[in-house]
Amino acid sequence: GGGTVLDMASLEACRRSGAKFGLSPGFDPAIVDAAKAAGLPFAPGVMTPTDVTLAAAKGLGLVKFFPAAMAGGPTALEGISAPFAHLSMRFIPTGGVSLATIGDWLKLKSVAAVGGTW
Repeated sequence: GGGTVLDMASLEACRRSGAKFGLSPGFDPAIVDAAKAAGLPFAPGVMTPTDVTLAAAKGLGLVKFFPAAMAGGPTALEGISAPFAHLSMRFIPTGGVSLATIGDWLKLKSVAAVGGTW
């Protein structure tokens, strides 16, 4: 995978490198559209229900929850993801995930994977 995608240039670098997917800490609709047009699976960053609504409107089923710990941890993600359960929206929490908390994240049905630095 390729990250951190912040702009069109880094998206193109990600694609050219042969990455199988891209990740971003934020949600830029233009980058989401460009990734989709290039056939590159892409998980933009979300932190609020509004962000998740925008991702769902773009047809995304996988997003990055960032910064996960600062946003309130697993309890916050449970609350944010609940209204979107019918969409089967999946999340990749990153940012403050540690070996001590990884199990708490992975217990959540909405979590597809976690990212961290250990």
